[in-house]
Amino acid sequence: MKKIILALTTFLLAISLTACSSAKPEDTIDSFFNSAKKFDFEGMNKVMENNDEKYKDILKELDTKDPNAQYVLDYLKQNASKITYTIKDSEVKGDKATIKVECKFIDSTPLLQEIVAEAFTKMIGMSFSGQELTDEKTTEMLVSIMKEKQKSVKETYVTKNVEFECSKKDNKWIISSVNDAVADVLLSNLVTAGQEFSNSMNTLE
Repeated sequence: MKKIILALTTFLLAISLTACSSAKPEDTIDSFFNSAKKFDFEGMNKVMENNDEKYKDILKELDTKDPNAQYVLDYLKQNASKITYTIKDSEVKGDKATIKVECKFIDSTPLLQEIVAEAFTKMIGMSFSGQELTDEKTTEMLVSIMKEKQKSVKETYVTKNVEFECSKKDNKWIISSVNDAVADVLLSNLVTAGQEFSNSMNTLE
């Protein structure tokens, strides 16, 4: 599961997309979010400026046969479909543009906090009883807790601003860079919230 999340984060933090015959930079942003809301990384990869083997390798990581990893991916995919966004500002200077977008998306922090709290207690008990905490057992336990907590944890939303830098090449607007907030938007705030989760888990290793 860690490999899946790492692959997703790496993909999103390395975004350099090219638009499909976009007349305006805003059209490029719309194209980006249309693919993102479908959690369509293959589609996103097709419009990337640097469509090389590095990104193909990342996509292979997402083609998992592990049911636990798939459950987490499905959770993130469902959340991504609920993203809403508003272009708040568009500043165009020649062949350069800065687009500021306000995004509203599901915040996984409350769910992760519940998972960490219960996992911490269970893993301490397993450790004292001499049970081996393998990666497989840990993942199975975490997903099991996640499924149970999803029944009671209320779905909440958070808003973040994402800034896209665009440039015009061959009469097409492309996204040349984007701030790190985009990873949180597409991964249900997992990059920020997950840091606390990871730190908590590391104390048990």
